[in-house]
Amino acid sequence: MKQQLTKYLASHGPWSRRQAESLIRAGRVTVDDQPAHLGEIIINPHTIIKVDGRPIANQEPAPVYFMVNKPVGYTCTNKQLPHEKNIFELVNYPGRLFVAGRLDKNSHGLVLLTNDGILAAKLTHPRFTHPKIYEVTVRPGITSANFIKLQTFLSQGHKLYDGQSLARAKISRQLAGDRLEIILEQGQKRQIRLLLKLAGYEVIDLKRTGLGPLKLGRLPIGAVRSLNTAEIDRLKQLIQDKQ
Repeated sequence: MKQQLTKYLASHGPWSRRQAESLIRAGRVTVDDQPAHLGEIIINPHTIIKVDGRPIANQEPAPVYFMVNKPVGYTCTNKQLPHEKNIFELVNYPGRLFVAGRLDKNSHGLVLLTNDGILAAKLTHPRFTHPKIYEVTVRPGITSANFIKLQTFLSQGHKLYDGQSLARAKISRQLAGDRLEIILEQGQKRQIRLLLKLAGYEVIDLKRTGLGPLKLGRLPIGAVRSLNTAEIDRLKQLIQDKQ
């Protein structure tokens, strides 16, 4: 065991790293009954760490995996922003969670929250591509003639940000005159909205329905459920396949 104290507190309690730093500065943390200091490294697995005199469990928390149907208006960040609703408020879990597959504030649908940092990092890293499925409503509507043009435009790839590869998208099917099912295997910021804007369309609704092997199904807006064993196994297999 070799871990920075702030990271240890963040992974074993309800605090972010910044909050852990504040606790240490305030003298509320002790290591083997001695006042803790910033930058301290925990090496001994039997070290007793306390916050406000109460010991922190030194075993790693059991891994948890939550599917959330994120509502519009919620952010997907660990930062506590004033006057902003946060997706973590929807989950009754006392420890730190990571977002695997963020959605912007104006989008909704499937988001994965987990304390499995390794899995979350691999699911979000550009190297580990995996399909993400969206239902997208646009304005104006799409005629049959324009559908082929748009399909070609999105598959060709376009530059959205300096220093990043061309952004692409695949239309898997047209659900209605103004609604498409789009698949991404990249994760550039606001990728679908910006690509469609370049093509002359405005996104008026964006919903993620699939993330790798996970499907949103009929999970109500704002609801949370734990992944079942089969879903967790498929996620882990997806990561192994991309090694």
